[in-house]
Amino acid sequence: MSTKSFVPAVGGWNDFLSKPARVALSVGLVALAVVLWVLAAGTIDQRNMNDLGLVSIMPITSYIALAVLVGSFCFALIQRELREALLALHVVALIFMLYGLTALVQQEPRFPTAWTHAGFVEYIMRTGQVATNYDARFSWPGFFILAAFLARVAGLPDAMPLLGWMPFFLNVLYLGPLIMIAKSATADKRLVWLAVWLFFIGNWVSQDYFSPQGFNIYLYFTLVAILLRWFKSDDNPFRWLLSRARPGFLSRLAGFAEGWFAGSEVQAAESTPVQRVGFVAIAILLITVIASSHQLTPIATLLALGVLAVFGRISLRSLPVLAGVIIIGWISYMTVDFMSGHLGKLLSDIGQLASSVSENVTVRVRGSPEHMFIIYARLFMTVLIWGLALLGGYRRYRSGRKDLAMALLALAPFALLPLQSYGGEILLRIYFFALPFMAFFSAALVFPSLRVESSGRALAAVAGISALLLAGFLFARYGNERMDYVTYEETAGIREMYRIAPPGSRLVAPSPNLPWQFQNLEQYEYVPSFGEVVYPDMEQLRGFMSGHDAPAFLIITRSLKAYGEMFHDLPPGWGERLEQDMATSGYFTRVYTNPDVSIYTLAPGADIGGNQKP
Repeated sequence: MSTKSFVPAVGGWNDFLSKPARVALSVGLVALAVVLWVLAAGTIDQRNMNDLGLVSIMPITSYIALAVLVGSFCFALIQRELREALLALHVVALIFMLYGLTALVQQEPRFPTAWTHAGFVEYIMRTGQVATNYDARFSWPGFFILAAFLARVAGLPDAMPLLGWMPFFLNVLYLGPLIMIAKSATADKRLVWLAVWLFFIGNWVSQDYFSPQGFNIYLYFTLVAILLRWFKSDDNPFRWLLSRARPGFLSRLAGFAEGWFAGSEVQAAESTPVQRVGFVAIAILLITVIASSHQLTPIATLLALGVLAVFGRISLRSLPVLAGVIIIGWISYMTVDFMSGHLGKLLSDIGQLASSVSENVTVRVRGSPEHMFIIYARLFMTVLIWGLALLGGYRRYRSGRKDLAMALLALAPFALLPLQSYGGEILLRIYFFALPFMAFFSAALVFPSLRVESSGRALAAVAGISALLLAGFLFARYGNERMDYVTYEETAGIREMYRIAPPGSRLVAPSPNLPWQFQNLEQYEYVPSFGEVVYPDMEQLRGFMSGHDAPAFLIITRSLKAYGEMFHDLPPGWGERLEQDMATSGYFTRVYTNPDVSIYTLAPGADIGGNQKP
């Protein structure tokens, strides 16, 4: 059916129902979706999932709830008079459902790394200091200091109560700057809200937990939103150079370039001189906090500011220089403990593009068959978003809109790839930094300009894209959940380890995937794996735990067993077999056990050298 013939049918909903009835219907559908989602979450038992993650145990009611919400959003998006409050309600409900899901079903806060970060906050709250010689993250302690301050003000003993709902909280924070960014590029409210909607169903990378990067991406979005909202410029910085070109190729290039630099759909918002001074002060404050809170976000910020200034998209041309001074100043004076031992490695990684791609893609494509499917689902989601953005950008260009600032911000993060592999996560971070702008162009595939009416074809496109991305989201984001979730038994066992292990003890685990380091972290030596050996033989393990003045304790948990099966393709039951080998070797004594945790130390007489007295 053609678009033109379908328009009256879509418009008929506007004529058939009164305005209050349409609002009531939308609100009722949102409420129904949320209620169905919460009821479905109450039936989920995480212990039954396989390596496909939460998708393997989500009931059909969950998918019905998502279908209801998508349908209601599409209905709200085609109204003749868009109600932004109603669209915002749909987006907040989406955030609650997608990012609050684990908080609804979990026993303890998920993601073992979040527990380590809580341990950094506990250290600051207890000592009033940062341990820059303990971990690189303490050289950029802004986030941890802020979390310690907020926990203290709230009367909390530590940061643990903040962990569970942090993904939901952070994504709600992202909503404000995302709306500002989209509105800086278009006056079409349909495009704005569809871009925001696509951001949240495309954000599968799980960087929005209790972490510096989750907080700093909010600061990054906010800084970009302020610059595009109040300091936007359409200047062509190359006009003087190109105007002196002789007739020919360069003069034609000048004319082509002029079209890209002028004619933004939305101009900078009006502001008084006093307001502009205030916004500049806020921008400098944001840059300073970013520089002190994370290793990678300052570089991404400098890239974003640089391209905006060089191509005349902001009037604050000197801001990248000031940002560079702040960032370099912090690195030069405040990260000495970290840089003194790692500067050579950091510099040697620059330009190693092939190595970075290999570490971010090739090395990660391994594990159990179900986990391999999850990896391919993540690659599919990435390619899908970028492909939609490419098509949407082309359609937006054909409609007469250039959106140079949005295109530059979508591409700038890719310059990070040859700088650092970032432990195999640089592509994840690039995806996240670019996502608001990729989502905008993806939405432009449906609504490239104000001239395009809401139609049956547009409605089907929004529903289809949403359904496809949501399916990919559930696999890609929660595909690792079997190793990411944490049980009561795991935390009880680790707390028992802290009780029985005297200060100075060596705490050993076959993999880094367990929730520890959350208390008194400086009092122990943590060894998160046996180098590259995931399943050691008994002599190796005996030697690894021997020769220390303080006792050594080996801990085996449910989550690290899942990690071995998913990422290293170890057979099911490998953890139990390891414990059986330890028991028959005579080298180890089990000092604690529960269904999800076992703790071992060396048996009397098994120590090879040293003064350990188990």
